[in-house]
Amino acid sequence: MARGVTTPAPMQLPKVSFVKVQDDVLNQPTGVHDQQARSYGYNDSSDFVRPDHYIRYIEPLESELLVQVEYDMDEQDQEWLDTVNLERKKEQIGTVSYETFEIIMDRLEKEWFDLTKNIPKPDLALPSEDSTCAICDDSEGENTNAIVFCDGCNLAVHQDCYGVPYIPEGQWLCRKCTVSPENPVSCSLCPNEGGAFKQTTDGEWCHLLCAIWVPETRVANDVFMEPITGIDRISKSRWKLKCSICDVREGACIQCNKPSCFLAFHATCARKERLLMPMKSSQGSEAPSLAAYCERHLPKEQADAREVALKAERNTSNDHDSDSEHTVVASPKSSKTARAYAKTYKPGPPLVPHIIVQRLLQYIARIPLRQKDKFVLMVCRYWSLKREARRGAPLLKRLHLEPWTMNSSSRQQSDEHKEIKIQLMKRLRDDLDRVRTLATLCFTREKQKLNQSITVRDVLSDVVYPHAYALRNAYERITMTDRNDYFKSPVSK
Repeated sequence: MARGVTTPAPMQLPKVSFVKVQDDVLNQPTGVHDQQARSYGYNDSSDFVRPDHYIRYIEPLESELLVQVEYDMDEQDQEWLDTVNLERKKEQIGTVSYETFEIIMDRLEKEWFDLTKNIPKPDLALPSEDSTCAICDDSEGENTNAIVFCDGCNLAVHQDCYGVPYIPEGQWLCRKCTVSPENPVSCSLCPNEGGAFKQTTDGEWCHLLCAIWVPETRVANDVFMEPITGIDRISKSRWKLKCSICDVREGACIQCNKPSCFLAFHATCARKERLLMPMKSSQGSEAPSLAAYCERHLPKEQADAREVALKAERNTSNDHDSDSEHTVVASPKSSKTARAYAKTYKPGPPLVPHIIVQRLLQYIARIPLRQKDKFVLMVCRYWSLKREARRGAPLLKRLHLEPWTMNSSSRQQSDEHKEIKIQLMKRLRDDLDRVRTLATLCFTREKQKLNQSITVRDVLSDVVYPHAYALRNAYERITMTDRNDYFKSPVSK
């Protein structure tokens, strides 16, 4: 240490001081402590006792779940109820407990479900179970990459292909139906309508299929598959190409991968004609490169698969034409996206009918609450707005996952299927009538056989034992004479 240099005094670190506060909530038993709330289905504060044997879970019945409170408040509910309680405090009419709010919401959700579960949804060109993805043209799905359907235009896409990381509860709308549900949109790279649309960086619309197949365009975010970039980098020569399929010089075409072939076509037109090679690889193989061929240079395996697919489509269209009396077929001019422009997919907020309000008031009649009618109506309006924000998804997940809440595509049947079912039921009824007739005939036959056997027995008895009748009469007379039963038992001595 150099001379003349003073050493700074060591810093005095602050000492930590605290007081351990015992939380009153931790001292209380778990569960709801309000006895009245428990009577509406809340769990009590009793501790779980592990049995000595294996724990066996028994699924509760519908009648048991009906009297239990399954609804749990979230932060949005708490903020809304706290705001309502502040207004009620100003009016000096008392506050509403969280348990009371959950009881009303739970009962309201169950009453609405019972009212609407049997109402058939309108038939709006429901998607078939074997629908293929509009981007990769593959019908196979996985748990992490399922095929989702747009509730606005019935668009079928894979989650990874269209950029849907998770499937939301309730309705799911594609980007076009979300941003522009009323106004039709057109692709910047092709003249075809319908399909999987995404927006570009400058707000234009483009088919995601076109953006993937045109070499100059890219997708900025691979997770959400949007926005589409690189349209300004497309060469002028590509804009001048004329599609050999639709014979329209519009948009940006791609060309046959054969080096000596320059035939051009739109990506969407090539998809309709099955000229695009598979975009997905088989399990364990390398990712395939994008390749498209004209009809003349298409590989043999792909050409055979294309011929089979086109033949199946023609047969399907012929079947639809022949069954036009029973099946409604959309005209070629009205694409699947036309319904999105007419707002038919917008359900709007559900309106609670007066009968449900009356049932709610009867159900909570034991709860002391001032201005009960007014508060229940406020909860009904809040419930309607919350259901609308969730796109119609039930607030109780159990009601959304039960077997009877299956989608309308599996619940609705065509007239032809109904006719087949009716014929099968009639045939079964005729078979049961025939079985009943046969059983009656068998009973009559066995009865006649019994009478015939009795007659044969009587005849044989008269032939073999001719004096049996006289001996029996004599025995009966002697028995009637021996009233004290002296000769009933044989004499031993």
